[in-house]
Amino acid sequence: MVSGLIRSFLTLAAIGILVSTAQAAVIEVTNRSDLGANDFVDWSQLGPVDFSSPITLPYDVTSNSGSTATLSKPSGVIYADVQTPGGPWGGNFAPGDALLYNGPQFGIDSSPLTIAFATPVYGVGAQIGVNVVTSSDYLFDATIRAYRADNSLLFEHVFKDLVMNNKADNSANFIGIRSSTGEIASIEISVPASTSYGTNDFAINQLDINSVPEPSTFALAGLGGLGFAVRAVRRRRAATV
Repeated sequence: MVSGLIRSFLTLAAIGILVSTAQAAVIEVTNRSDLGANDFVDWSQLGPVDFSSPITLPYDVTSNSGSTATLSKPSGVIYADVQTPGGPWGGNFAPGDALLYNGPQFGIDSSPLTIAFATPVYGVGAQIGVNVVTSSDYLFDATIRAYRADNSLLFEHVFKDLVMNNKADNSANFIGIRSSTGEIASIEISVPASTSYGTNDFAINQLDINSVPEPSTFALAGLGGLGFAVRAVRRRRAATV
């Protein structure tokens, strides 16, 4: 009887581990629809395209639902930009897309862009591209790092061989992350000099945000693990009768 109780206790502990693991899952997202977004930041709020008047950081932006996010980086500025056929942004965002251009202007190196959320979120992402002048596909890499509220690293992923050209056809790659817990307090986006015209020479379009928990594969994974463990307990109990 004691042995059976111990086994049951250990099985219940395993259940806790399975559920905890599912709850803590963080994944990269490469499709906007998979993010499950319920809020967004439209970069048109940065103002008109004017490269003679850069936007000084830190700079607060407001999401569609009224939440606040702060843009910052150790050095440099940002610019408002827009995708139109033939420029000024040479890329493959959708025509008319309002863009946040991280710089640098004219190939001068810049620093990674940080977006900090007033309230931690469950997911975040956007399409990304570097400025090119060719219709041929140009490959580049981009990294997203996500941090908790205490600035500890939650997740890091390098998105490899992203495609850019100047066709303005909405084919720019989407990069994002999603967590089963609302721990994403900030993200940092960077592009290495080896895959851009200058370090962190990139732009992103509308920033999609998942600000509330929703049913997802994370929850299903947790329930699946729970069901498996419960069945195991029942089988063990039946075997001792």
